[in-house]
Amino acid sequence: MKLYDVDVQFCELTKELERTVCDNLTFTGYLLKNYYSGIFLSEWTTVYIDEGLKGRNDAIDYVLYGPISIGSQINFPNPYATAIITNPDDYELSKTSNAERSHQTLKITTPSGQEVSHDWYYDPNNPHNVAPSWPYIFADKGTYSLEYTISFAYLYNAYYGQIKYTTKIGVLENAYLKPYWTIRTVLERILSVCTTRRKGIHEPVYFLDPVQAAMFEQIPAPEFSLTRCTLREALSVIGGYIHGIPRLEFDESREDEGGRIVYDMLGGTEVKTITAPMLYEDEAQGIDEHCGTLDSFVQNLVTSRDITAGAISDPGADGYKTVRVDAGKVRISKDDDPIIPLAYPAERILKLECGYINGRTAPVGDITAYLYEGAEYDALSGYNNTAYPYSKAWALRYAKGDNKITALNFRPSKATDIGSAYTHTAIRNIIIAVTGGADIESGTTTPYQNLMFRVTYIPIISTRVQQLRTDKGANHDNALIYNQNSNVETEAYGENLRGAIARMGRPAIRRTYDFTHFADIPTPGQIIIDPDGTRYYVAEVSREFDLIKIRATVTLVKNFNKLSEYMAINSSYRLYDVSEKQSVDRYVTYTSKITIGNAITGYAASGGSSKAIIKLAGINAFMDIFAQGGNHKPVAAMRAITYGKSGNELKRVALPVISVPLGNSICLISKFDSNYGAGYQSQPYDGVNVQHQVPYGDVYGEFEDMRADYFDSLNPLFDDDTTALDRADMLPIVDSSAAGVVPYATTFGGNAGAYIIQKDNREIINLNTEFAAVKNRDSVIIGKGLMSNNPLVRGSDTALKGDIWFFTVALNELSNKAPLNNGVKAAELNIANYISTPFLTGLPIVIAGNIAAITAPVACVSWGVVAPNGDLIIGENVTLNAGQDTPTIYFNFGD
Repeated sequence: MKLYDVDVQFCELTKELERTVCDNLTFTGYLLKNYYSGIFLSEWTTVYIDEGLKGRNDAIDYVLYGPISIGSQINFPNPYATAIITNPDDYELSKTSNAERSHQTLKITTPSGQEVSHDWYYDPNNPHNVAPSWPYIFADKGTYSLEYTISFAYLYNAYYGQIKYTTKIGVLENAYLKPYWTIRTVLERILSVCTTRRKGIHEPVYFLDPVQAAMFEQIPAPEFSLTRCTLREALSVIGGYIHGIPRLEFDESREDEGGRIVYDMLGGTEVKTITAPMLYEDEAQGIDEHCGTLDSFVQNLVTSRDITAGAISDPGADGYKTVRVDAGKVRISKDDDPIIPLAYPAERILKLECGYINGRTAPVGDITAYLYEGAEYDALSGYNNTAYPYSKAWALRYAKGDNKITALNFRPSKATDIGSAYTHTAIRNIIIAVTGGADIESGTTTPYQNLMFRVTYIPIISTRVQQLRTDKGANHDNALIYNQNSNVETEAYGENLRGAIARMGRPAIRRTYDFTHFADIPTPGQIIIDPDGTRYYVAEVSREFDLIKIRATVTLVKNFNKLSEYMAINSSYRLYDVSEKQSVDRYVTYTSKITIGNAITGYAASGGSSKAIIKLAGINAFMDIFAQGGNHKPVAAMRAITYGKSGNELKRVALPVISVPLGNSICLISKFDSNYGAGYQSQPYDGVNVQHQVPYGDVYGEFEDMRADYFDSLNPLFDDDTTALDRADMLPIVDSSAAGVVPYATTFGGNAGAYIIQKDNREIINLNTEFAAVKNRDSVIIGKGLMSNNPLVRGSDTALKGDIWFFTVALNELSNKAPLNNGVKAAELNIANYISTPFLTGLPIVIAGNIAAITAPVACVSWGVVAPNGDLIIGENVTLNAGQDTPTIYFNFGD
């Protein structure tokens, strides 16, 4: 007799994925350059054919902008009939029968060298309205040369002659934005190319579960890079980001019994009730329960997907820096290859702004369109027969992984048109193009030294980070080492750390039951709720079958499933090696807690000053994550004040700060330029500008303690009477007398809270100050959006303001997205109305903020604040009836 007809899946089936080897695969976001943002007025060159005409100030007044798109049509005007030449009434077209003197010509030379021309003939009866325009379609990509030839008779001396006006214009193909990768498209590409197939002959061996494919389509993917791994390892890399374990199932509905890839998501929403009798229960817990922190060194950390949360403005969002030269040189001039220095190697430059021309009050503006990545720059022409965007005469250069922008003084090697733009340096051409004529070489003897720049870019960071367990009772003083030495994406790495630390030390409870029906057995990912309300996730189920019952052992873990391994980001190292013989990088990290849940009193220090690094200005900015109604800017600059062993102040320098979200932390990352200097300063000397390295230690290259102050701009670090040019030259030095500054965060100075560094002279100090969110109430869920959308990282933005949702399913601590399909948005409730202003009360000081009680409009088992992109900001698993208030959630800022 056949008692059962069920499919029994074995974990060993997934081992088959280890037989397939994936070669190197990369998933790169688009790097599209918008050439059209660099549109500028083409410069016309006047050529007098007859010597007797020289000395006149005739010019063509026809405005022509470039570049243009292929297929564009321009209606070129008759320069005489439409009065676009200077003083047209001084001229009269020849009335003779000589054809050479009785018409005007526009000649267009295509990129291939073909010449096309059009003639306008003189009509003595209507001299100013003859063929007013000629339409021409630009059909090819490249540089077109244009030449107007005007034949005329000069009325006052009856002199016949010609003038030619020439210019060039670039024609481009229109480039469309490429969509970003999603988790679905990443997985489908891996499964499609993991085995080499022939089109129309072989079907894919593996395919993604259709239901999960639709879910993964909604999750944007960071950049991944897979380096010679098995298919299971490749799928596990993606699983580390989405918090899922890949599994292989055979799909018998397919003729080839293809393998279906399914992810066991770590934490689900389905609740399972067990009615079978429990025979046995035990509990086991790993030794890593004593570790509440993952301490990780990460090399080449980049933010490629969410550029708003990972970009840095150098030297600051409101500051400029003058040009410098390569280390080893001293003199700064046009002839010494001036460079625009960057504090970090650049993964991608997002914006390049030129400041003031020669100290004038008018800024140049955005010149990003004239900046080219190294490989793209090298393909440009170095001769004068091309126009923007095909010529190095309108181009600056940066290399991916390098820390400078170069080619400011490039001059075409074949400049034959004397007086034309092709005899200018590249930066001079660019400024003329952007400003419509302002010339840096007028009115000053040091035009290049006085140029100022601000660069916004995605930096490549090597740093040390810590990830704290969020649950109460975790021992954060004990840490596990989690090393990573590859090029990684900040969001992916942060999610991996968040998941790894969350799963550490969780007790595993094993319960054995006798089931009568197979359908009664729970499956991994389901939720079991004990009578006391404690929630457990089903992590594993093992079964034994006999004739009358099924004996199953169910492994439960609190809050979410437990991985049996750490998942690292597998990625190739893409940069050159750097010598470590002369100096060493030292990574200093300090983590300050933000405890969320119940109110805490006593976060205070004697004497009425809080121990917390984050101050009231920073707390107001942090809590604006909910209102997004302020005018807060992200952390952008750090003032480092170093002290000697006797407590004497050594130096005050400003460094740009990279503010990035990493799991449940915000990292404020900064570094000094070398083991000796904070960076290069520019100073006038004997009629020229010279640069020198600014030391940040004593004469031995050492210091004892360091105060760190974090600001949203550079402005507070300079006296009010310091000019913009002086500031740009002074950096990284800042005014020592600046007073009244209000930082977002500070360690205070000297021995009153400064970081104890005790720097050796060979050490390069890299500092990471973190704000990590933990909870002291188990039901609270700290979402990904709390840090990734925070004003300390991105600035206040009304487009990021969250909504209040009430859900019929429990929130999952590791989920990337809130379960909106099982929720109701309380559209009439404004979360900003429930946020208290952070307050300071009494002595000792208590620093806090809170979300006040909110009345639930519907019955629910959880509620939360959800960002517009679906990321959970904060929430709580609590059962409420309609009309019942949520518990107040307190934010306690302290160390």
